[in-house]
Amino acid sequence: MLLTLLILIALFLLSYFYLKLRYFSKQFVNIPGYEPEFLFGNLRQSGVLQGEYSFWQALCNLQEKFGDIFQYAIGLNSRLVFCRPHQAEYILSTQRQTYETITELKNVLTLFMPKALIMQCGFDHKRLNRIILPLLRKYRILPYMHNILDRTDELLRDWKKKYGGDRNTGKINFQIFEDYSSLTLEIIGLIAFDYDFNIIGKDDRKVKNDQNMTLGEATSNIIQIMSEISLSPLPIFLKRIYLYFFCPKYQKSLSIVHGYVSQIIANYKGKKQRIDEESNDELKPAIRQNLIAQLVSNLQEDEEKEEKKLPSERQGITKQELLDNIFLLMFAGYETSATVLSWFTYFVSKCPEVQQRMKQEIRQHCGTGELTVENLQKLEYCDCVLKETLRLAPTIVGVAREPTVQENNTNLDGVKLDKGQSLMVSIACLHSDKRNWKMNPLQFLPERFYGSEAPDINHHPYAFLPFGSGRHQCAGQELARFELKLIMVRLMQYVTFEDTPGNTGGHAQRMTIAPKNLEVYVRFDDEQL
Repeated sequence: MLLTLLILIALFLLSYFYLKLRYFSKQFVNIPGYEPEFLFGNLRQSGVLQGEYSFWQALCNLQEKFGDIFQYAIGLNSRLVFCRPHQAEYILSTQRQTYETITELKNVLTLFMPKALIMQCGFDHKRLNRIILPLLRKYRILPYMHNILDRTDELLRDWKKKYGGDRNTGKINFQIFEDYSSLTLEIIGLIAFDYDFNIIGKDDRKVKNDQNMTLGEATSNIIQIMSEISLSPLPIFLKRIYLYFFCPKYQKSLSIVHGYVSQIIANYKGKKQRIDEESNDELKPAIRQNLIAQLVSNLQEDEEKEEKKLPSERQGITKQELLDNIFLLMFAGYETSATVLSWFTYFVSKCPEVQQRMKQEIRQHCGTGELTVENLQKLEYCDCVLKETLRLAPTIVGVAREPTVQENNTNLDGVKLDKGQSLMVSIACLHSDKRNWKMNPLQFLPERFYGSEAPDINHHPYAFLPFGSGRHQCAGQELARFELKLIMVRLMQYVTFEDTPGNTGGHAQRMTIAPKNLEVYVRFDDEQL
């Protein structure tokens, strides 16, 4: 009995010291950084584990302490963090074909969307890119401009009902982020999938289905779980067991989202079948070529046959790829745009002069008429407000890459880059470093970009990366820029956001980082809506 106990203790100690040396020790001896702690890496030391700081704030703090290159460990995984624009250019340049999304990130995302575009590399990435990317170009989005305006107007009507009666009622909107989440998800549903989720203005999101949970709640649950799983030090196989056997909220939320995706596919197929059955070709209505139409029309007829081909010869898209990419776009529409709009609301509520200048420009070029592509393009100051919001809104804290081949003499500022190393370009540091900006980078100042002589108009191209860069940059950035500007302008046509004592900002860590305390008065400038 004693011998058995001693053997178990010895095995435990050996396992502990192996794990400590293998995963929880500094992986790069000559690179500054905290010594990783068992299980948590540097999460506690950087204040992320306790919720004291977000990842955005933590990376900026670490740069100030250790310099422009440091190592940072999240659980089992340690990475080299680079903070300067020329370093970002070296790692993310489109010419660096051998730098892919890091394995550890893929392992986590595989739990949720294994066949999404963001997960692919090589020929599979090119195949999916050819199908999906053209659908997210600006010229494809313009016909849906009225959909974006209609849904924004619906949100404004809901706000006016709740907050816009007497200008002195003093009602505060405490759920700006949730309102914007519903709006952006509605827009994604309409312009990408031709599907109406019908969730704007529903108190407590009371659009109930068989499992008593809405799409917005289900999507939010999964995003939050993804964030928690990403930070967890557990090995991948334990994370998988936890998700599928000990996390009923995840299973419930996943079934709801998959149910909506199935409805989207069924609706499209039914609509297409009715059109195909129309005997008179001249009377057939044109079916809008939205994303779901393109994806369904590219489904592989024989997946097994395509799988046997060389990767470079495969065509079309599998059903799993279709589901995962719809899944990905729904999340992108729900979370990222809502975060930017929330930070926009926070920043302009603190800067009434910015709102007034936006309103003046809108009145000058748009008058009281409907917004059009032509007059929207004239709103240069509004463009600067969007760009400044993207610079300060922490939607993405860094871009991770991993060299997939061993190159000779690969050296970046004295650091040798080897195959399999985890590298991160810190967007948080790039956007906040005073060396990259002539005006104070910690202040919200749209004027830094306004006009040909603006102080920061000629910034280093890799000092501003709100959508990443290189081969794996955000595929939907044209959609996002157009959608965000249009919504911001529409809001400024009708409302003014006013500051409140509880509107203190701060960072709430999710997959993105939303304002922690966002509380504003919503004042309507015009009674006609």
